[in-house]
Amino acid sequence: MSLPHYVRYHFNTQCLLGEGAFYSPRYSSAFWVDIKGNAVFRLHWQSGHLETHTFDEPVCWLAERLAGQLFLGCQRSLYLLNPDTWQREKYIEMDQEPLSNRLNDAKVDRAGRLYFGTMDDAEMRASGSLYLLKGMHEALPVDTGYQVSNGPAFSLSGEWLWSVSSADRIIYRCAVNSDGEIVSKQAWISFTEAMGFPDGITVDSEDCLWVAAWDGGGLYRFNAEGERLAFVPLPASKITSMTFAGEKFDRLLVTSANIGMTAQELACHPYSGDTFILDVGVKGVATTPCKL
Repeated sequence: MSLPHYVRYHFNTQCLLGEGAFYSPRYSSAFWVDIKGNAVFRLHWQSGHLETHTFDEPVCWLAERLAGQLFLGCQRSLYLLNPDTWQREKYIEMDQEPLSNRLNDAKVDRAGRLYFGTMDDAEMRASGSLYLLKGMHEALPVDTGYQVSNGPAFSLSGEWLWSVSSADRIIYRCAVNSDGEIVSKQAWISFTEAMGFPDGITVDSEDCLWVAAWDGGGLYRFNAEGERLAFVPLPASKITSMTFAGEKFDRLLVTSANIGMTAQELACHPYSGDTFILDVGVKGVATTPCKL
């Protein structure tokens, strides 16, 4: 099976559950995780060297800190991670979460506030929440009732927060106040069964929303009004997250998963679990480091 012409590079990562892609100009690297493989990937952008490190628990996402280091979200805890030494130290324990829950996805907004979601690891109950990190000893729930919380992403102006309820196939658009708390929420984009399930999301330099389609085999692009603009097919069925990367943010790094796939499904989609770098003809913008 040949790769589409817009796939510029391909990494045979074979992730069970690739997720959490983001690019750091400070480290000149793209990072992502394999949640169920307990692994963090670091792609040194200039050299193309791919580095992998494994931990003794699921690793769910990473986010950059303004003060240095990265936040690393694991099963039920947040850590500070040095991406050069791979040493970590615990920052906060999510004791308020049900024992059956784990962390799932995270992003930093334009003001430098870190949001992260949780989910029922068995994907049975709507016990997950969307949190705002307030400090070393506080994570404030700003939205609840998620079976699988994904995203969020933020408009270029910072006016809107998009949050994904994957199991419900709904992307919400939310307004936040000056403290980062959600003050209004409306269903903005709904996926049909044929589209799959919305997963990770990001915003490009034209204020359009990109959505990874789990069981949908590609990426959707929507404008600020929620109208579908494009679909970018990929040779993997479970597309999970993406980030604009590189010095000019002109490449789109995309992760995927192969967890739970049958031998027949893998034969049809042999690149499932791999990581792709695309040229989609549009640029992204730099993510804001967390101010904490």
